[in-house]
Amino acid sequence: GSDSTTTTPFAEYRNIKVHVDVLAEVLLNGFYDKLTRSKNENEEQLYDEAKKLAIPLVRAYGRKEDDTDEKRALKMSLIHAYFDGIVNICHDNHHRCHRGRKSGAPSDNDDDKNPYDLYPMLSSPLED
Repeated sequence: GSDSTTTTPFAEYRNIKVHVDVLAEVLLNGFYDKLTRSKNENEEQLYDEAKKLAIPLVRAYGRKEDDTDEKRALKMSLIHAYFDGIVNICHDNHHRCHRGRKSGAPSDNDDDKNPYDLYPMLSSPLED
């Protein structure tokens, strides 16, 4: 007989995507919290490996029709200091730059800001 609980490939993909997002957040935040309390070289190495796994997975399962998931992956990369992720995401999304102004050119219009522009990220002072 037919199974009434069958799901479409899209529904299965969305279910997996939700789990990937949650697991990536929990994994990275767990390492971050643990390492802020006490430094451990082995844990730092595991944290680096977790970043290399989790952030590309978030990107791979992201929606292609908009950049919401790319922004989420960029934010995760910034929070967890995953430089390779920051550079790769900004490079891959550079086409989203606003036309009519050069990358990094100053703008007073917040709507004109490009979240994938490395210039403001690299030129702003570090926060303590």
